[in-house]
Amino acid sequence: MAKALVEVIPETYHGLCTWHLMQNGIKHLSNLMKGESHFLSDFKKCMYGYDDEEQFEEGWRNLLEKFDVKENTWLQRVYSVREKWASCYLKKAFTLGMRSTQLSESVNADIKSFINVNLDLIKFFNRFEDVVEEKRYNELKCEYEARQKIPRLKNPYSDILKQVSELYTPT
Repeated sequence: MAKALVEVIPETYHGLCTWHLMQNGIKHLSNLMKGESHFLSDFKKCMYGYDDEEQFEEGWRNLLEKFDVKENTWLQRVYSVREKWASCYLKKAFTLGMRSTQLSESVNADIKSFINVNLDLIKFFNRFEDVVEEKRYNELKCEYEARQKIPRLKNPYSDILKQVSELYTPT
């Protein structure tokens, strides 16, 4: 995809999906995530927690030393493309805050749940429409609930105002 983007839309910035990166990390480094290990949270800190490149580099070195993974080839490959996933490097790219394809992955999972080789095209599109309709309904429901449940902020001076009001209210 990166090679195609350079050819077709050369002015775009190709970043890596952080969700996929975490899934691959879990797959390649599951041995580091047993028990009370903090590897995953330390790795996430490298993804999201550093504002500048020097902080990131120090954090990355600490991660490698703490878990004794300096020679891990997967981590070496991931590090070589850090400009595509580490927040401090992505500040230069206009991403609208999107760092994950998790939403599309969710839709893909829903579609895969009903696909099989015996499904004809009409049945596929009927089921696809059902999935889309369900997603839209859930979105509208969440939006409605969010509007109905707007938290009411308490005026920090309301108690004082009530007391003052009581003082000056004729009895």
